[in-house]
Amino acid sequence: MIFSELTDFFQKSNVLLSETSTVRKQSTVAAKLMENPSDADLPDVAIIGFPYDIQGVANRGSAKAPDAVRRELYGLRHDFGSIKVADLGDIHPGLSLSNAHQALRDVVQTLKNLNIVSVIIGGSHDLTAEVCKALSVDSKLTLSIVDGFADVCNPGDVDHLSFLTSLLTNNRLAAFNLIGWQNYQTEIEPLTQLDGFPYFALRLGEIRMNRELAEPLFRDSQVISFDMAAVRFSDSPGCLTSGPNGLYGEEFCQMARFAGFSDKLWSFNLCEMNPEADMRGLSAKLGAQTLWHLLEGLANRYGDHPKRPWLSYQKFVVHQTDTDSDIVFYHNSDNNRWWMDVSQNDERRIVACIPDDYKEACNSVLPDRYIRWMAF
Repeated sequence: MIFSELTDFFQKSNVLLSETSTVRKQSTVAAKLMENPSDADLPDVAIIGFPYDIQGVANRGSAKAPDAVRRELYGLRHDFGSIKVADLGDIHPGLSLSNAHQALRDVVQTLKNLNIVSVIIGGSHDLTAEVCKALSVDSKLTLSIVDGFADVCNPGDVDHLSFLTSLLTNNRLAAFNLIGWQNYQTEIEPLTQLDGFPYFALRLGEIRMNRELAEPLFRDSQVISFDMAAVRFSDSPGCLTSGPNGLYGEEFCQMARFAGFSDKLWSFNLCEMNPEADMRGLSAKLGAQTLWHLLEGLANRYGDHPKRPWLSYQKFVVHQTDTDSDIVFYHNSDNNRWWMDVSQNDERRIVACIPDDYKEACNSVLPDRYIRWMAF
């Protein structure tokens, strides 16, 4: 499928159609949107609305989020350099859920094949399962989710509180990361029983102490999904499943900026913003600012692996006397990013890590990240 054929899947956003809209000012995001993307002039980023919350049983109303977020986003100042951003509109509302899911899968797979990052505004969080289905056809992917709890509540169900159960067991993932989870409201046992790939769970308190811990998890991810329930209610009232604790709004935005920096990113999803519950439009504003930080990250990518060959990095070999083995690290001195070689069984695999992993190895301590990867 070519880019021009995607128009059949979409209905133009009311925000873009409204002639009374005040968002089209010279220096705003709206003013810089591509007006007529084509096969000859492709965007770098495509914004897509997915106005469906049929399976969002605990947060009905999120289907109205795409335009609510757009109104706030498009009035913000544009500061994304030369990256080209297009708004394709909304997947046609009124379709059966199965047809809407099929349309979403076709769209994100086509965009990925064209090297276009899809930015999806939901809708309920279960849309993430459809994105993963589409993008894991040719190879397994790494999924990172920012959420206050793991959506594994009711095994067998496929709603927004349970969709992870089947996704984590259908052999589509190379790794899974849960970021911002809260121990007292998360059923973590299903994650400990995963077989075939590693998972990394970064608790809210760990992010509060050092948010940089999340960056390497995003750096290795092809699909990244943000649930507004990860943010505490006082910062984001427009989500019926949020609680008194959670990420601060600025932390949520910082996570999105990390996501944008990833040179592996194919799809970013923002889910569960509910305009019907939103007080003073705070959640719509936060959702817009989250996407703004994502776009800023995309505009300032470093061009690291996989765009840059490993031979161009500093290489450090650290010998472990206890195991009589070597751990190989790679370092980009320009941005102080680190990677670690976890290859085995003739399969080369190099994953993002933090400076502390290298320091631990130098002190003859096997990094936890290394142990987890080498177990698979």
